[in-house]
Amino acid sequence: MQRKYGPVVPAAIGLLMVWLFPAGAGVPPGAVALEEALTQVTDKILPVVVNIRSEIDPGSHSGSGKDMDELYKRFPFPFQVPPQQRRQAPEVATGTGIVVRADGYILTNNHVVKDADKVKVVFGAEEDNPEEYVGQVVGKDPESDLAVIKIDKTGLPVAEFGDSDQAKIGSFVVAIGSPFQFYQSVSLGIVSAKGRYLRNPDGTRTFQDYLQTDASINMGNSGGPLVNLEGKVIGINTIIYSPTGGNVGLGFSVPSNTVLKVLPFLIEGKKLSRGYLGIGFEPLTKELADYYGIESGFQVGTVQPDGAADKAGIVPGDTILSFDGKKPKDSEEFRRMVGEAGTKQDVPVVLFRKGKEVTVQVDLGERPVGEGDQPAAAEAKQLLGMTVLELNDEHRKQLELGDDVKGLLITNVERDSDADNAKPPLQPGTVLVGMDKPNGDFVAIENMDQYQQILGKLKPGAKAALVVTTRQGHQRRHVVTVSEKK
Repeated sequence: MQRKYGPVVPAAIGLLMVWLFPAGAGVPPGAVALEEALTQVTDKILPVVVNIRSEIDPGSHSGSGKDMDELYKRFPFPFQVPPQQRRQAPEVATGTGIVVRADGYILTNNHVVKDADKVKVVFGAEEDNPEEYVGQVVGKDPESDLAVIKIDKTGLPVAEFGDSDQAKIGSFVVAIGSPFQFYQSVSLGIVSAKGRYLRNPDGTRTFQDYLQTDASINMGNSGGPLVNLEGKVIGINTIIYSPTGGNVGLGFSVPSNTVLKVLPFLIEGKKLSRGYLGIGFEPLTKELADYYGIESGFQVGTVQPDGAADKAGIVPGDTILSFDGKKPKDSEEFRRMVGEAGTKQDVPVVLFRKGKEVTVQVDLGERPVGEGDQPAAAEAKQLLGMTVLELNDEHRKQLELGDDVKGLLITNVERDSDADNAKPPLQPGTVLVGMDKPNGDFVAIENMDQYQQILGKLKPGAKAALVVTTRQGHQRRHVVTVSEKK
């Protein structure tokens, strides 16, 4: 008989009860109300939560083994997890999903299903006789990391979505999923933060913002719901950040309001276009804002020729005060607002130019493919404990670099490697452009061949002053001492 794993509520609830009232005291009404709310939430949400099993044929994909949990692949932990060797038997990655339409539409994370040769949706996975259906992935959106699966079943209970914008920091939430195949596990936490933007492997910021929670999220929780005490889904659990690979109280969920914008496109199998202005910008410093007599804004540094901003008449030196009638609070929100606008036409952008406010109408372009779709790691090379890729036009756009910048994008730096121990440490998301010789001569490193020839000849004990370019073209020098394990 298959062992049953019922809903698991972590020790956090017990600790909360101890905190609410001392030993020997009667149970306060507030504690009883909280317990009742939690049980009502689980009763409401568990029927719409399913287990996702992605089967991968080892012969149909290149790269390392896929049985490593999907969470590792979605987000770079501080300590790199070594890839596992591929097995010849079919591999199964597990995740979680929720029913979003009664006629068989299931929402999960894109990274749970993106490499799957076969996807199965399981109802009652914790029971002796679970119901299993072969599903078809009908829509994917890598940027939001969401995907929709269609199964041949009707009359399903459907998840109810809440308003993630109304979620308050400190409010209770519940996460449901199948961590380590402990199916339909329930964990309690709070909304720790809102509007979190994370780092991509190359060091750039994600366009997607996240809810942060300390509810326990582990391997297998991906695609599961983050639910408020009304039993409404306010997020889709997607990422954990951890130095160990396990839960340390840093989980991140795609907000429900983002999900609701993306979901119709995924169900219909349509491509979701993101808006693109074609500018490089920086937040206005307080000193400049005070000098100009304005509250805040974003100063345009570069304008892409023939791009949306260029066609609308935006020029370097302009300060953007508002976009489509709204004032972004920071750079990340500004980028997100532009992206969510899609290829909208006649978008009003208010500028501060030469002491006056000017409004221009912008026909947004479509943003180029994001960093998540860059060339595969098979094209990367590694020396000194850092992994690099040849710089391309998309990298230049993301890093706001000119076409004249040539070099290699650093995508990863191994912990305690020569690159990590450099003074100062080398960082992902910067571009290696060359090396200074002791006599001051500069040696360019513009391609993989030069990278191998110049750095590959360095002997143990040698020192090298590597020159890198950061975002917007600033140069830095890092002194690397070559170890025996170069």
